[in-house]
Amino acid sequence: MAFIFFIILFLSPITAFAGGNEGVPVSFVFFQILNFSLFVGALIYLLKKKLPSLLERKQNDFLEYRQKAIELEKKRIEECALLEKDLQVLAEKENNLDKSVAKALNLLEKELRSEGELWLENLQRQIEQELKRQQFTEMSRLKDKLLSRVLQETKEQLKEIKQEKILKLNNQMIQRWEQV
Repeated sequence: MAFIFFIILFLSPITAFAGGNEGVPVSFVFFQILNFSLFVGALIYLLKKKLPSLLERKQNDFLEYRQKAIELEKKRIEECALLEKDLQVLAEKENNLDKSVAKALNLLEKELRSEGELWLENLQRQIEQELKRQQFTEMSRLKDKLLSRVLQETKEQLKEIKQEKILKLNNQMIQRWEQV
């Protein structure tokens, strides 16, 4: 900055006398140099003082959003693992039910064979249909329960993220208005 002031101070008389009586007035040259110096000074001030803090703040915001995204991803992975475990447990229960039903049907078949094959076939069909209906009802109920729970949690988390983002954008807009 001192160098620019030195140039203005010592070179302005030289430029004034260089043209003689004709040419550009000294005050015009002086004001042009002063105007340019003020512009360069303001530019240097903004680039050295304001821009690094703004970039650092933006970088911190980005890192914060990135960390939140990583945490949400970990939560989703954990929830998926829990849901997969629940599904495996349900599948095991279903297999156990199928096995126990098959055993029960075999015992029933042995007991009722003496009473008649027709009555046994009708009873077997009714039992299978009822078990399928119960399994279907139970699976539908569990699926609806799991889906509603996941949907509710996802909605809540999206609302939180949306509120945080709106507040952040509002704060940034207020800061920009204050700077202007």
